[in-house]
Amino acid sequence: PMAILDALAAAKGFTDTERTLAAYVLTHADEVVRMRLATLAKESHTSNATVVRLCKKVGSAGYSEFRVDLSQDMERRRNNVSRIDANAPILENQGAPVIMSSIATLTREAINDCYAFVQNESIERAAELISGARHVITYAIGDTYLTTEAFSNLMAKIGITCISAFNNADVTTMTNIAHPDDVGLFVSYSGNLAYDLGLQRDALRRRHCKTIVVTANDELAGGVAGFDCAVLVPCRESTNGREKVATFYSQTCMRYVLECIYGVVFAQSYQSSKRHKTLAEHVRN
Repeated sequence: PMAILDALAAAKGFTDTERTLAAYVLTHADEVVRMRLATLAKESHTSNATVVRLCKKVGSAGYSEFRVDLSQDMERRRNNVSRIDANAPILENQGAPVIMSSIATLTREAINDCYAFVQNESIERAAELISGARHVITYAIGDTYLTTEAFSNLMAKIGITCISAFNNADVTTMTNIAHPDDVGLFVSYSGNLAYDLGLQRDALRRRHCKTIVVTANDELAGGVAGFDCAVLVPCRESTNGREKVATFYSQTCMRYVLECIYGVVFAQSYQSSKRHKTLAEHVRN
């Protein structure tokens, strides 16, 4: 398919309104990759329906995918390189030099995609909720469980306790004993968790707990609007494990976002965070 920027410039089959929108996107591409759909419609003097229609005409499934596609096309042109297949960055009979280069490139692409795609406000909101929490109850499985545990370790060093819902008891039990000052942190790239995510989220909310989700799936469990904070990451890797050789891209995205949340929490209480971290590292050593 034609690259997004080329398709916008060609404007093949566009209406006059769509041409106006395409011209705006081409002129403000760096800002558009961070804009919500309604914001783009307002700034370009068009409508939500026009934006969605244009996204589909240039080959994207929807607006979220369009922002990722646009970001990727811009980054590819800046670096004049081909994109690595996130599902198959390793091919049969490749040697160490090629594999090292592919994984290094894919890691850079994942971080650049996240930096262009993830909303600053969502990172700040997640950090705000976590900073004010008594405990953070984490919900994550598989590779993302390990990524989330690394985040929990970082948070522990600055005095914030994260408790895995899977390490301590039955998941439902952990949810049902949550305190109103606790925060539920759901981390799932695909949104395909091995338990009823919506059920756990709703149970936490009935206990007056705030909830955060970090995911690439903006339709999970009836929509991310059901959470107090949703941090959406780019969806470039398949959610079907049989189609990929590893989870380099998705876990780089999740790790980057969680470390950004940690960074904002640290900065909000900088001196206190430094004292906690120094003490934690002194005790450990």
